[in-house]
Amino acid sequence: GWDRALARWRARVGELDATVTPALVHGDMFLANVMSTQGGEVTGVVDFSNLTMVGDWRLDAVSALIFLDQLPSFTPADTEAAREALAPHVDADFELAVELYRAFYALYYAPFVEQGDHELYLWCQRTLARSEWAD
Repeated sequence: GWDRALARWRARVGELDATVTPALVHGDMFLANVMSTQGGEVTGVVDFSNLTMVGDWRLDAVSALIFLDQLPSFTPADTEAAREALAPHVDADFELAVELYRAFYALYYAPFVEQGDHELYLWCQRTLARSEWAD
């Protein structure tokens, strides 16, 4: 269940590089919260919420990838293009951060969306059913 997945996540999160410089983390980073020019240059970020914190910047990168997975208008090729765009800016721990922060979002959202957003709940289940987090 959720408790065992959370225990596994807590055991693994210590593997992330703790020397990452803390940054302002939006916590809910997806296209609707990013303002840009017609050419794609980012000019601002909006809709800060209770998910905003000072912490690991990789959390925003991972949340953007997750939203690409969630929204039906995006394809796996879009997610891959986003990963390629991130590649020059990430560190050796990025893939570990992707796995841990995907699980973080699944653990965070699952209890809240079980009765509401069925698609997001299914994503949470699929994420946590992966062998790394499952029983």
